Amino acid sequence: MRCITLVECAQVEFQGSIFKNAMALGDVDNDGLCELVVGSQDGELAIFKGIQSVKPWKRGTNLGMIVAVGIGDIFNCKHNSLIVISGEGWCYIFDFVAILKNDDSDVVYPVHTQRIPANVKALIVDDFNGDGFVELVIALTDRVVRSYKWSNTEVPSRRFTMPIQPNGKLVALNKWEFTSQIGNITTNLMADGTPTLLVSHPGGTFIRLKLGQKGDTTDRAPIEILSGKSVAYHNLGLSQKRNPNVSTEIVGFIQDVPNANDKCALPFAIATLDGSLTLVKEDVSLWSLQVDRNLFCVSKLDVTGDGKDEIVACAWDGYTYIVNTEGKTVRFAFGQSVSSFCAGNFSVDHGGNSKALIYATFEGKIYIYYNLNVERMDLVTYKELLSDNSVSLLRSLDMDINNSEKMKELASYLLYKYK
Repeated sequence: MRCITLVECAQVEFQGSIFKNAMALGDVDNDGLCELVVGSQDGELAIFKGIQSVKPWKRGTNLGMIVAVGIGDIFNCKHNSLIVISGEGWCYIFDFVAILKNDDSDVVYPVHTQRIPANVKALIVDDFNGDGFVELVIALTDRVVRSYKWSNTEVPSRRFTMPIQPNGKLVALNKWEFTSQIGNITTNLMADGTPTLLVSHPGGTFIRLKLGQKGDTTDRAPIEILSGKSVAYHNLGLSQKRNPNVSTEIVGFIQDVPNANDKCALPFAIATLDGSLTLVKEDVSLWSLQVDRNLFCVSKLDVTGDGKDEIVACAWDGYTYIVNTEGKTVRFAFGQSVSSFCAGNFSVDHGGNSKALIYATFEGKIYIYYNLNVERMDLVTYKELLSDNSVSLLRSLDMDINNSEKMKELASYLLYKYK
């Protein structure tokens, strides 16, 4: 496994403990540039725009114990909003199209507040049932998953222009109850292009939730439960035994083919706290990786820029594993214990989005590693990198590229001025 070093790093200030799902990257103000959103257990919300200042661009207060944040078109009006959920059971929606028109203060207030069940631990904002509308799906610590859709009370059309204050509410659609604790939730595509909702369960297992017809919002039971013995999971070595109670994280919609259409199955990744990472496609395990770290968060990001996503898994001690869809791995050692982690696009200087890894520590600091420059995942020799001109130049200097000792001396001299 190759180790890499990330050089370009910025640090921003944010005090307070952060739940692992209370940090996200996304375009909250719809300017095409992605911001960093962070919420604390003390009810403080911070939105960072660029790295020119260590202070947040916008902030919110008195929001309860923030457990999860998400960004998406929850109003179905073709622009993003910010959803913040507290552990006490309050859902706050911030719409910056409305906010920025009326207030240039750095303190923001929600345009909609609604009571929902308490004990939420994770959320996604996506069209999980294929009806053309974006829904809010939440996972609760009491082993329940619920889905909601925004219902506007004044404008009956399918798409509407966002008013200053939205007139409507989140309407409950589905409720699923489970027997085991939920890790997190994600969406994915099946082979026929049908969207599906995946719910991770202990021991590296998951449950697939799929609605019948598009637009059908009646309750459905889980249609398939995959156990630890299924071919969808890797087998551990004889010296290791799977802990059936270990917590599990899952991420879907991993692009394994550049410019893939919406009618093909996409793989998803499963990570467990005992260090297991598996890529699954159409219920078949493509590869498995076992590390000696406690993986608590898994994300996806096109780190190499080849149009295909890499899986990014982070451990509590900051060790981060970047794995491509072929199973080739590089590792980055952050060097500190982390409370939350996310990977995605972030606008550093308002000139465009950059690939970034975000680490929140237990000491109230957030580190942003940007401009990730990982050109390749596999190891290559110097012979593969040398151009014809370079080979000719070395030969003119009486250097034999097949003489490893001579090439080591040359590398030492060029790097360290030592021969």
